[in-house]
Amino acid sequence: GGIVGAFWGPGASVLAPWANIFLNLLYCCVVPMIFISLVYAIASMDNMRKLGKVLAVLLVLFLITGVVCSAYMVGFTALFDPAKNTDMTQFAQESVDLSGTSLDILAMFTVSDFSLLWSRTNLMALVVYAILTGIAVVMAGEKAKPVIALLEGLNEVMVKLVGIVMLGLGFYFAILIGTNGRDIVGPLSRSFLTYVVAILIYYFAGHSIMAYLGGGRKAVGLYWKNNVTPSLTALGTCSTAAT
Repeated sequence: GGIVGAFWGPGASVLAPWANIFLNLLYCCVVPMIFISLVYAIASMDNMRKLGKVLAVLLVLFLITGVVCSAYMVGFTALFDPAKNTDMTQFAQESVDLSGTSLDILAMFTVSDFSLLWSRTNLMALVVYAILTGIAVVMAGEKAKPVIALLEGLNEVMVKLVGIVMLGLGFYFAILIGTNGRDIVGPLSRSFLTYVVAILIYYFAGHSIMAYLGGGRKAVGLYWKNNVTPSLTALGTCSTAAT
């Protein structure tokens, strides 16, 4: 899709209806995929102690990797200035309006109505609800076995569904490169290339290290074997929520 867009140029925008269909379908997959996969993963665990350990490790890893990523990008851009030879005065004069922002962080974790859970704008609340639902399934014990079997089937269906939707990714990238190609090779080329190189290095090195820490060399191969669809989903939606 990117190659087609590069040769076609702005004319690739005629593919917009097809790209919108792909993106809308993918957005529709996000919420049920998150809910089903989370509930199934938790419900498949043997006991609550194991779940607590997994959640604690995840929290620590998120904090550590967040700091590492931030430090990495600061160091990388210090060595390779993305704004070199670029006039940044027009950006420096812009102001940001923060009047509409809220500091009520806890409000992110719940919603006032069940129907609001199924919106992409309330993914954190959905994650909390999914975790609690998974815990409830584990607590229900043997009586919840049919629920786990249903979740397993639904999880497999969602994976196949995303695989079908991902076939439309080419339309999206054709438009992206066709309409923004000049910016990429123009004044923004240095910042774009700096970003791409930095991201690719971290993407392959950082993820491989994380997989190795989790299960050695075998885990690295297993990780990359199953990483194509999640990566393309994150790239196509500009969000890692579904991943």
